[in-house]
Amino acid sequence: MSAKTTVDSQRFQEIDLLRFFAAFSVVSFHYLFRGPKIGVMPSYDFPVLGEMARYGFLGVQLFFMISGFVIAFSIRGRSPGQFLWSRALRLYPAFWFAIVITTFTVQFFHEYDYQLKWWQVFANFTMLNHLFRIPAVDGAYWSLYVELHFYLLVWLFIRFGKHNHELVWLTLWLFTAAAWQWLPIWKLELFLALRYAPFFVAGALLCRIRTEGSSLILWSLYCLAWLLSLNVMVGFSPAVLVDEGDSRLIIATIITSFYVVMAGIGVGIVKWIKGPVVVILGGLTYPLYLLHEVVGWVLLSRMPAEWGDLTRVLIVICLMLAGARLINIFLEQPLSRWLKARFVPVPPLSVHHV
Repeated sequence: MSAKTTVDSQRFQEIDLLRFFAAFSVVSFHYLFRGPKIGVMPSYDFPVLGEMARYGFLGVQLFFMISGFVIAFSIRGRSPGQFLWSRALRLYPAFWFAIVITTFTVQFFHEYDYQLKWWQVFANFTMLNHLFRIPAVDGAYWSLYVELHFYLLVWLFIRFGKHNHELVWLTLWLFTAAAWQWLPIWKLELFLALRYAPFFVAGALLCRIRTEGSSLILWSLYCLAWLLSLNVMVGFSPAVLVDEGDSRLIIATIITSFYVVMAGIGVGIVKWIKGPVVVILGGLTYPLYLLHEVVGWVLLSRMPAEWGDLTRVLIVICLMLAGARLINIFLEQPLSRWLKARFVPVPPLSVHHV
């Protein structure tokens, strides 16, 4: 990918803040809405906050847009092997640690509803268990398989494609996703991740807008990605899945707001968002996402009811943030320095990513 400006030493702190917002919205969804609804938090009730948090699951779609934006930058100057190695070191160590912590928590508190057989736990370490319909240690891990799928497609592009043809490949992927929405074919979706392709493509298009400037074709494709994102989430596609009680209008509004905010990042109008606190919040995102669901539900189920529902949730959120900070400081940051010193000869991006 050609570029008018260099971004190798640039840190997109606005992305850090947006990533934390996405992760926190998912945490809120699990603690304030989904947990009480499915019965894993039976003594909790959030009639108002729960309705506000019920759409927090859409934070995952925002993650996918951010992923497309960040990965489009990170492939610059890297060989296929360097790209895969950097992504593996970014995803797997914290993921493995979270599996161990979650499994230990479940066993220690004898939470049989979350227990898996030993071979199922080991299958989770590959991050490919969803492909073989093996239960996940934590339900939130499903999106990591989608991310891994996206990385594989990017690797294939680096390995067999040409960077000056990137826009062609993005356009083909987007139009294939459009065709799939009207004729869902499971095998095609399985290979090309077509349900989430519009979000990834939108992020990658914004990378080109950020580095090469605006053009009619880029913004036209971005608008198409927005329309396809709406269609697969709340539209007329046979692939649409909307839970009972969810408002299609609210979902569409939230998805649209993601596209508006990300467009602002693409044209660089939110560069003023910066500071050490923002960097710290960005570093918390991935470990927080990994730890929060099952471990949080187990801890919430063990806390005294007389403490109050919201107090218990706030305590667990603080514990999850503290745990995420420790993982970031003692695991992710040392690994990042090791990777940059030994395996990434080009100036690496300072953009961290889920």
